[in-house]
Amino acid sequence: MATGTVRAALLLLGILGTGGIARSEEPAPAGLPKTSDPGLAMLLVSVSINGQPQPDTYLVARRGDAFFVRIDDLTTWRLRLPSVDPILLDGERFAPLASVGGVAVAFDELQQSLKLIAPPAAFLANRVTAAQALPQPTDSAFAAFFNYNLSIDYVDKMRVGAFVETGMSDDWGVVSNSMLLGNGTVYGRATRLDSYYMRDDPVNLTRLVIGDSVTDARDWSRQVRFGGVRIGTEFALQPSLLTFPTPSLAGSAAVPSNVELLVNGTQRFQTDVDQGPFSINQVPLVTGAGEVTLVIRDPLGIERRVKSSYYVSSRLLRAGLSAWSAEAGAERRDYGLRSFRYADPFVAGTYRRGLTDWITVEGRAEASGDTQMAGGGSPW
Repeated sequence: MATGTVRAALLLLGILGTGGIARSEEPAPAGLPKTSDPGLAMLLVSVSINGQPQPDTYLVARRGDAFFVRIDDLTTWRLRLPSVDPILLDGERFAPLASVGGVAVAFDELQQSLKLIAPPAAFLANRVTAAQALPQPTDSAFAAFFNYNLSIDYVDKMRVGAFVETGMSDDWGVVSNSMLLGNGTVYGRATRLDSYYMRDDPVNLTRLVIGDSVTDARDWSRQVRFGGVRIGTEFALQPSLLTFPTPSLAGSAAVPSNVELLVNGTQRFQTDVDQGPFSINQVPLVTGAGEVTLVIRDPLGIERRVKSSYYVSSRLLRAGLSAWSAEAGAERRDYGLRSFRYADPFVAGTYRRGLTDWITVEGRAEASGDTQMAGGGSPW
């Protein structure tokens, strides 16, 4: 009985010593997906691009001197996606770095870091807009105003005159009235000029005027004073809005840099851009002809200047922007001489739209007792 016990113990020890009992394989390091390709090794590495360390660590695959990175990481680094088909490793798409045009790769075994040197053309374009954010309307408060301009002259006799404007405003709009007073007026001592109610909508860039106003005229149509209703687009409600097309300025930076925009020698815009090509849209240029300078300054203070000439016209609308106006009422006669003289009822309308940055079309139609007119054009 003792001999059988000893033999069983020795047999058990022999099984343990030779690994006869099945043991589970050593698990792969946490965070590393398994791959069925025995020639690929999965690594967690730090990455720097053009000397700029990237945040976090990244999973890459290595086969000899070839490295494969995830498509999502290429997008994060703003590198252009290669045209070759990616390989699938445990459900994730990997692309060879060698297929990303112009990128040089250096791997530090000791520090487990991947250093990439990429030309600006290897990056996706960085688009920047120089347009200012449009301010939102603030809460209004009741206000009243009184403006005047007094004049006195003496030629044979003393003449005294005054321009007077009164009004009030609140969140419902503005009510205003203006007059000429004094013994210098032609008819009597007081002549009414303009009386109106006006309400602005800064969000939709529209203005409503009820009372005395002027029509919206094109270069080839007449502009008249009238009493009635006018509603339409009013770009002046947002002074920082660029309504006319401006050229896009393009450049490239090998490393993250600061870009400064000078228009006729005066700074108009400044921003930071990432490495790679970039373009600046809606540049706040001065209308007419001028010169713009693009100053690209890297972190070491080394700057590069690119100068170019431009010409912009405020008569054009940028692509996709439109403006309209509708008027109805009676023409004002003897303005500044008579207080109340209206005649010839009419209706009119204008529409303008920027089809492209170099083509703007416009049309206007008017109808009154003595005038019927319709026309269109394309300014430049």
